[in-house]
Amino acid sequence: MNLLANNVRPYIIALVMAFLLPSQAHASVSSPAESCQFSHWRDKAYDNKIMIQYKPYSHCIEWTAWQFKLPEELLYSVIYHERGDVSGKKLTNRNATTDCGPGGINDVRMPELSKFDLTRSDICTVPCRSIWAVGYLLRYEIDRAKGDFWLGVGNYHAKQRLKPKTHARYVREIYAAWKNLIGIMKHCS
Repeated sequence: MNLLANNVRPYIIALVMAFLLPSQAHASVSSPAESCQFSHWRDKAYDNKIMIQYKPYSHCIEWTAWQFKLPEELLYSVIYHERGDVSGKKLTNRNATTDCGPGGINDVRMPELSKFDLTRSDICTVPCRSIWAVGYLLRYEIDRAKGDFWLGVGNYHAKQRLKPKTHARYVREIYAAWKNLIGIMKHCS
């Protein structure tokens, strides 16, 4: 009962204000969407110089998250961190492998993805297919980690048992990107 009272209290106060101070009430009672000019974090999150190139593919991120039962914020955070190119450009790593696509998918992952008839060219030049592959790989790694979310996220980049420091750093970086996104979300909550 107390929870209900706490949830209803702001509306009662707003209603009272509307009757007592009609000229002031509208100015002080506005929804987060009105004050922030967007209704979902996605509407704001892609409007920065890092993520603007991925805005046309935000629906792919949303759909992939739904398909693989992943938080959309996770896919956003991985792409925010990786900052992979959407036009086919590859990034060569120190170990002579290459990363490409929005999620920075490495060459070593291609055998896992080839069973879906995905080619390296698909991953590098077709952003929605690449985003789908990121979702698949994240879900695969989380499942292999027996549901240990952050272990699976880190294993997307580097297996913990093989490269524990690299794994831990990647988890911290994805977590930091997610916290950045939460900052956008909190701005309007």
